[in-house]
Amino acid sequence: MGSRSDDDRYPAPGRLLTVAGNDLHLYCTGTGAPTVVLEAGLGEPSLTWAGVQSALADDHRVCSYDRAGLGWSSGGDRD
Repeated sequence: MGSRSDDDRYPAPGRLLTVAGNDLHLYCTGTGAPTVVLEAGLGEPSLTWAGVQSALADDHRVCSYDRAGLGWSSGGDRD
């Protein structure tokens, strides 16, 4: 119940893509080339990169994502 109300209060800024049966959250900003992909580590969500993504988006397309079970993504230990 708590996670459902969190989903309502804090909607995903990006979109959910189904990959291998999990809904993975992908958030892309900016335009231009090259596209920079930001991958969080150590069990952190994509929000770890918010400041970096914002700074790079002025001149590049920048995408961050949540691994399965983290952030807004389903799967992993979260389900």
